[in-house]
Amino acid sequence: MKMENCYAKPQHHWNTTPGFSCVKIANFTSILDLTEVLEESPRKSLYEMKKFQKSKTLFEDIFWDGHNPQPDTQHSLFISKEMLRKIRIILAIYAFSIISCEVLEEDNPIVNFQFLTFYGELMTFIYFFLVAVNKWWKLAHIIFEINFSLQITVCLMYWIAVYPTQNHDGSLYFFFKTSSAHGGMFLAMWIDNYFNMIRFYKRHLTFICIFVLAYLSLNIAVTFSFEPVYPPITWVSVECYIFIFLGVMMGIFHYFFGSLYYNLVKKPKFHRQLRRNQQQIQQQNTFNKEIQNAHKQRRVF
Repeated sequence: MKMENCYAKPQHHWNTTPGFSCVKIANFTSILDLTEVLEESPRKSLYEMKKFQKSKTLFEDIFWDGHNPQPDTQHSLFISKEMLRKIRIILAIYAFSIISCEVLEEDNPIVNFQFLTFYGELMTFIYFFLVAVNKWWKLAHIIFEINFSLQITVCLMYWIAVYPTQNHDGSLYFFFKTSSAHGGMFLAMWIDNYFNMIRFYKRHLTFICIFVLAYLSLNIAVTFSFEPVYPPITWVSVECYIFIFLGVMMGIFHYFFGSLYYNLVKKPKFHRQLRRNQQQIQQQNTFNKEIQNAHKQRRVF
């Protein structure tokens, strides 16, 4: 593999493919397993790049800027892909168990769909299921961003404003189920965010806004048709709108906090590992050339 200036900066922004000239890879993916990226043949990389470019749609152009972030959901700089997959399977089972408890306890399971918490549980399970089986990565990426933003609101708003208004039986089961639904899902998303390489795209805030508007519309319909879903949200008081505004701001803040963690922790670590791998490949190529020259000299003599 021909090497050119291994310390050159990427030809594209970080969120695009590392188009590093020294490894002849351009415009293909955001993150790949470093060994796989740096050792695969240039011909194969070019083929994959052209294959993706031909399959691009307006959706990719708008929401992923024409680049393929699929490996972002499947790779980690901290643990192996197999270990990441095992963790996600465990978290998917955990989320599914909480959903099952919620559904089985209700005589009419449809009632659960009025609660924001239940949507958080569903998105947690769907996300971990999709990334565990490595299917529909675009959907998984978007669900991650929405749910990561949502969980901070579910957690804080419940324990601050809703929990004090409820009657509690004090059982260990109630505490486990409640803390899992309003804290466990939040922790699960942060565990995955710590390991994964998913970047937070500002343009994906569009999906978060759509979700927020859809749920608030549902909440209004249920509140005026039956009773308030949550005691603080009555839609008839000033405090209600302040509560909603704070909840939305919490989600947006959490979204940008996740983005900040990506840029300050994951991105620098990726570049450090990339430089080390480039140096190792350069050293290996130099060693191979020395061996070849030695063989040539032997043939001469």
